[in-house]
Amino acid sequence: MICLGCVTTAGLFWFWNTRTADYRPLADALAEALPGSSPRVEGGRRRRPDPDVSLLQVMLKVPFDPGAGDPERGPAPPPPQAAATLETVDRTVAASPFAGRYDVLEVHLRRDGPGGVITSATYTRPMPQRSSPE
Repeated sequence: MICLGCVTTAGLFWFWNTRTADYRPLADALAEALPGSSPRVEGGRRRRPDPDVSLLQVMLKVPFDPGAGDPERGPAPPPPQAAATLETVDRTVAASPFAGRYDVLEVHLRRDGPGGVITSATYTRPMPQRSSPE
């Protein structure tokens, strides 16, 4: 049983490292720009509705209500704190080598609220143009 546990743990470690290794520099840059955000970055293609669109997903933990909006009235503009966070993500992604490799930037903001209530919002944006690092 101990051997099985060690093999399973090693397998999970290997899988997670190979899955996230390409995006680790961008995740580290986002963690530096947005302390406490625990960024996770993944890239790939959508399965639905348009499999031809390449997508860079950034998942962030935020200390404010991300402003999900009302599903019946459509997406709402992001609140000021979320807009500032999205601008920081745009600048960080634009300074990374991923800016020219994907079509769409999808930013997921999540807040773990009191009582275990999770609020989240997803903002889909065009991929920022590559800029030189400042």
